[in-house]
Amino acid sequence: MKKTLISFGLLVATMLPAQENYLLVGGSGWNKIALIEKESAAVLWSHELGDGEECNAVAANSGGNVLYSYKQGAKLINLKHDVLWDYPSPAGTELFTATILPNGGFLLGYCGNPARLIELNAKGVVRHEIAFETGISQVHGQYRQAIKSKNGTYLVPLMGKAAAIELDKQGKELNRWSVKGNPFSVLERSNGNLIVGCGDARSYVEIDRRSGTMLHE
Repeated sequence: MKKTLISFGLLVATMLPAQENYLLVGGSGWNKIALIEKESAAVLWSHELGDGEECNAVAANSGGNVLYSYKQGAKLINLKHDVLWDYPSPAGTELFTATILPNGGFLLGYCGNPARLIELNAKGVVRHEIAFETGISQVHGQYRQAIKSKNGTYLVPLMGKAAAIELDKQGKELNRWSVKGNPFSVLERSNGNLIVGCGDARSYVEIDRRSGTMLHE
């Protein structure tokens, strides 16, 4: 068992450059998160979720620890399933954004009125936080996977508004792009363009960041 854990730790630490071979996956309605080998579909490691937990985001850091959202908060666990830290979201909110930042910290985001984005340091201590209004009263319909951009702004896909928005470090809206469907996730390409996954619409769009033009729909 110890050898297996060490091997998995090395795998997680190198999975980003080798992600064409492995998937770290979770999903709403599934009772676990797992590392899967693409070619064989073999489950190399898995972590059972608790009753009522709903995972919409999962990621691994360079130390081989796994971060995941569970709707009522986010946790960082090690390979032995020990909880290194747990960030519960306030009552009446739902937390779906949980991602690892390039500096080793973490970005969490929960839906609420107002919604919030929280940056944690590598030890799970809050270092920055913004509040913003989504314009969507129903908490569950607000957003899922927000990210921090390369220039330090925040990109948030608003499900109930069919739009992706860009917020500055104080939570002020800088840009808004309309898309079809109910956007679930947003990614930033190396050229600055945005890829927006449109959730239940089962499609994605690419947006020219400068002009706002839809390049692919």
